Amino acid sequence: MLKSLGDSSVNLEVKVWITPDNLDVRPRIMADILEQMKEALDAAGIEIPFPHLQLFIDDAKGLKPVLEPLYSRRG
Repeated sequence: MLKSLGDSSVNLEVKVWITPDNLDVRPRIMADILEQMKEALDAAGIEIPFPHLQLFIDDAKGLKPVLEPLYSRRG
């Protein structure tokens, strides 16, 4: 089921019914389901993006007390 649309993603929600007699193996069932879903996406050529963040610091004067001792030791 489509849950939401992200900035660069389509977020899906999967609901699974686990019977009471299988509650003790629930973690293994969930791991198996996730693995099968990943294999199905791979087989279909659907890539799961890796989230990342780029940080650009311009004129980082606040870092001078941290960085200056490192550079002054080089001699």
